[in-house]
Amino acid sequence: MSAHDHGLGRLIYPDDRDRNYPLQVAATVERRTVYWPMFHPALDQGREGTCFPGGTRVLMADGSHVPIEHVRLLDRVVTAEGGTGPVLQMMVRMWKGDLVRVKLWGHGHLQMTPEHPVLTKRGYVPAQELRGGDWVAVTRYRVEEEEERTTLDTGPLLAGVKTRARTEGMVNRGGVETIVATIPALIPLTPAFGKLVGLYLAEGSTSEQKVIWSFGKHERATLVEETVGLIREALGVEPRVQERPNNCTNVIIYNTLWVALFRRLLPGISSTKRLPSSLSCGPTAFREAILAGWLAGDGHARRGGEAGVTVSRDLALNMFTIANSLGLRPTIRRSEPSVNAHARSRRPRWDVAINRDGEDTHWAEQDDRALWRRVRGLEYKSFIGPVYNIHVGGAESYVAEGMGVHNCVGAAWRHWMLTAPVTQTKPDAEPRATTIYDEAIKVDEWPDNDNDTARQFGTSVRAGAQALRARGHLDTFGWAFDADTVIDWLCASGPIVLGTAWLESFSVPTAEGFLKVNPVTRVRGGHAYLANGVSLKRGAVRCTNSWGPTWNQRGRFWLSFEDLDWLIRREGEACSALEIGKVRA
Repeated sequence: MSAHDHGLGRLIYPDDRDRNYPLQVAATVERRTVYWPMFHPALDQGREGTCFPGGTRVLMADGSHVPIEHVRLLDRVVTAEGGTGPVLQMMVRMWKGDLVRVKLWGHGHLQMTPEHPVLTKRGYVPAQELRGGDWVAVTRYRVEEEEERTTLDTGPLLAGVKTRARTEGMVNRGGVETIVATIPALIPLTPAFGKLVGLYLAEGSTSEQKVIWSFGKHERATLVEETVGLIREALGVEPRVQERPNNCTNVIIYNTLWVALFRRLLPGISSTKRLPSSLSCGPTAFREAILAGWLAGDGHARRGGEAGVTVSRDLALNMFTIANSLGLRPTIRRSEPSVNAHARSRRPRWDVAINRDGEDTHWAEQDDRALWRRVRGLEYKSFIGPVYNIHVGGAESYVAEGMGVHNCVGAAWRHWMLTAPVTQTKPDAEPRATTIYDEAIKVDEWPDNDNDTARQFGTSVRAGAQALRARGHLDTFGWAFDADTVIDWLCASGPIVLGTAWLESFSVPTAEGFLKVNPVTRVRGGHAYLANGVSLKRGAVRCTNSWGPTWNQRGRFWLSFEDLDWLIRREGEACSALEIGKVRA
């Protein structure tokens, strides 16, 4: 069986369809302008109308976290189902209304517009419709084979750095003879280097000529000695141990080139430290050692496990992602600072905790794809400002701790059920668009779709019809193979679900609301939508999209008869029911 896997959804070749079931249209159909009414606003599958406020971190394919407003086109991100996909479009709009904070047990700081779908064990559910006890997915990061790195190339980090200092040999620093070592071209990403990085993220800093790890005097025989050994093993450098009069013991590397390397590799002060992408996609043992080093420096024991504390949001998410990828069932908590006469402004505190004894099984479950945490409540807060969303090819989902959007096939068939001449369901009743989609992937033409990690590839219009037939909402469905049949069906019988290529030229509708075919433009993917009207004056069919009522003309668009025929004849699908079963109130 041949198939296209363009990204927004799958399209099957005409030869693979049920040619034994063409749509039966009367020999003579009176062509007239007709609009089949829909007793519900255009559905929003999450691409346009559901968004996050600025600052929401998106998990990238290399394991780093980027504020959603800084994500760039063609960046690769992790999908909600655990795969990866390219960013094909960025969206921003002004929002005046409520944001909802989804409060999970052990994870409760993320905010979004109320209709944003969240991946749960019962499918994608709009945030505002989550119930206490729902299981929400916190996606576990996997390093893709093409992303994994085993060495750090120091050359790009030191490009353009000028120094007059001696780069190798014995020098005198404050009356103390100190060895200065050269920087290797490649540093292996070993557990020793990983733990050294973790300790630096917790306790490290730089001055003009020194890289410094600072510890308490009571740690002289433990962390100080261990850091000295790690520097020797990982970097081939002989560090200096310096006792300070303030009960502090420093471990120091001299050389302005080492200073430049650490400043560029691990930039920021305590509130802005973060793990760079060049290290976040290292081998598992290396990342595990980073977490261990950070917890050794900034961590403390707690009942049943341990926790690390930081004022850097990015660093907290870095450590949380590593712990989650290792199956350590981490929690992350943001605490507002207390303000008093001595500290009128403080930064929020972030705690990343690891439960070593597994006592939180009532509130968390884990599998290969995600850490599932239960909902404990929703919190609403008014907001005025820009909100952002991204369109990810191959999935239409991304990770802000397990939040995603739906696929278009379910929304198209849901629109069909809500449209005259026969409405198959009430607006708020099952099956919802997400339910149709979840059931369609189980019966479609691609067995690999049954695998959770392959869910991102979409499904077919035929599978959506099969899912509705299994539920008893239609008896038999059939196909149109050209625009004339589609137009005649719309004029005589009712709406029809279309699944066609989605072209780059469709990105900007015309002033009249048309999507225009440009045969030489790039195909962005496959997309499903509903045709529910014909205008003879316009020479076009009216279609309802699944990107919400704010897109184009209240969620709808026009396709000329010629463009519709072009799309159908190029591996498009056009499907509707021949006979509708019992009408549902």
